[in-house]
Amino acid sequence: VAGVAIGAGWTVDRPGRTARTTDVVGQDQTPDAMLVESFVQGLVSSVGAYAAGWLLQNYGPSLGLGMMLGLTGGNLAILWLLSRQQVARSTPVAALPVWRALAEGARYVRRTPTILAVTLVSAVLNILIFPSMSLLPLFARDVLHWGALGLGLLSAGYYVGTFVGLYLVLR
Repeated sequence: VAGVAIGAGWTVDRPGRTARTTDVVGQDQTPDAMLVESFVQGLVSSVGAYAAGWLLQNYGPSLGLGMMLGLTGGNLAILWLLSRQQVARSTPVAALPVWRALAEGARYVRRTPTILAVTLVSAVLNILIFPSMSLLPLFARDVLHWGALGLGLLSAGYYVGTFVGLYLVLR
């Protein structure tokens, strides 16, 4: 039940924040705002992954699960508060039905080589690379013979890569 609640929270959290970014900062500052958000999320995630491993090793899974439930609830509360703010909408809302708008978006992606390339790279990463994160616990336990703290370090390494990538993009 807790896993479903956390997953449901994550389902609306990031897309909800990302959708509001342009409305909050304006179209000119959207790329910078998204880079800052990615940097902060990477920082918090890398520290969080290590802290989660430490908590799991020293206090067991119950404390971690309770913290995840509490943080997800707090995150959803903040998102709800943000949704109540009156912000001038700078992102146009499509007048088309959803399926027609999706089809039009797909046609646009096919016609625009840069967007198509980014979409294909993103698809490959999401299909082939990101699912490997779910294998980290097995890799930590069976290959490296590490416990929860080692798993936290492995997970943190993934997010450290986010820092390096953002640094290279911002240079």
